Amino acid sequence: MPIEVIAMPYPPQSFQTSVGDYNYLVFYEGGVYKVVNNKGNVVYINTSPGEAIQYAIDNAPVRGTVVVLGDVTLDKTLVINKALRFKFDRFYSAQNPVIQVGVAGYYLETLNIEGHSIIGTGDKTNDGILFVECRLSFIKLNKLSNFNRGIHINPPPNCGVAENIFHIKIIDNCNSAIEFANTTNYMEGNVFYSTIFKCYYGFRTYSDSDAILNMFVGVIDNIEISGSYDIYDERGKNMFIMYFVRQDNSIIGPGSILINQGASNIIVGSPQSGQYGILIRPESLELWKPAGPILDFKCDPSIDYDWRLAIGSNNDFYFARAGVIPLTLKGDTYAVRINRCVYSPSAPSISAGGTYIVPTGFYNVILGANTVCEIYNSYTGSWVTFMAAGDRGVVLSDGTNVRLRNTGTASETSYLFRAV
Repeated sequence: MPIEVIAMPYPPQSFQTSVGDYNYLVFYEGGVYKVVNNKGNVVYINTSPGEAIQYAIDNAPVRGTVVVLGDVTLDKTLVINKALRFKFDRFYSAQNPVIQVGVAGYYLETLNIEGHSIIGTGDKTNDGILFVECRLSFIKLNKLSNFNRGIHINPPPNCGVAENIFHIKIIDNCNSAIEFANTTNYMEGNVFYSTIFKCYYGFRTYSDSDAILNMFVGVIDNIEISGSYDIYDERGKNMFIMYFVRQDNSIIGPGSILINQGASNIIVGSPQSGQYGILIRPESLELWKPAGPILDFKCDPSIDYDWRLAIGSNNDFYFARAGVIPLTLKGDTYAVRINRCVYSPSAPSISAGGTYIVPTGFYNVILGANTVCEIYNSYTGSWVTFMAAGDRGVVLSDGTNVRLRNTGTASETSYLFRAV
């Protein structure tokens, strides 16, 4: 029985990628880049590394494997538009982008990219990996460095980048480490595991985009870049589970959740950029609202509410019930601003010389210029002035013995704000 002998190229010791099974193997030898099939036959030769690698990608079968050996300086953008296992060592490139995943009009899923590193040589002028169409895929890198955008997710109409897992050990020295384009096309459900350093934006979304339900797990610390943001999530509805993040240099969009293990707190939304937000700490609860009250109780006087506020420092807590709220604040650090806890205001108009019996309740009162507030003195049997004309203050009425009286010569309106 004849024996078939297949000659296989032996990779130099500097190669790092484990070859394993493959459909095409790309390596540099004798001044050219060679593509070898799984039978050991050289099927393509080119002085251009980009052309050689692209040939292997284009000719590999769906679910096939392409392996690139050694450190390669790419001279063209690599386009991957099929489900492959694509393995490489180190890519250096000034191409924009270095790798494009997917093309418009073609559905792509279950891609597997595994590499040591992709390093930009264009002084942050080019992007690392552009995702146009990609779903249910896995991307694993040790390092992604020196790009305008390390990961740029930008699907055109009728495309999507969704439900992918990114495991990138380090992303650094980028203008944006991870950026979702300002588009309403499908960009949901992606999960990122990474450590991000020395970038202007760590995780970036735009307010009008469809970048929602994505999750980042890891560390972001861009403190070495002046004016930088660790998280700039304008869109919101995303989730961040952080071992460390600069909370004060982050924007957590509406509906997004930040679990900050380093600071032992949880943020829902953000106080930045005019957004609503909640900060939950072991020792306190803070609420933020843009250009308005921190808390805004709108109460129905027919319901007995039991609102509670807690203002604390370390283990010291102070509680108060809504309605008439006697707040005790410790030190000058704390300030609570309450917009209102009242029913809709009433505005009785009182004719000249007329009176108005104040209904039962506790009121903030603003009197008309000629209107006085009087109480009935049961000891003397007469009405006496309690608040001078035009004054303002607090009044408690039993519904019988407190009235407003217009001392002027024309009708006049006063304002009553009834507390619950």
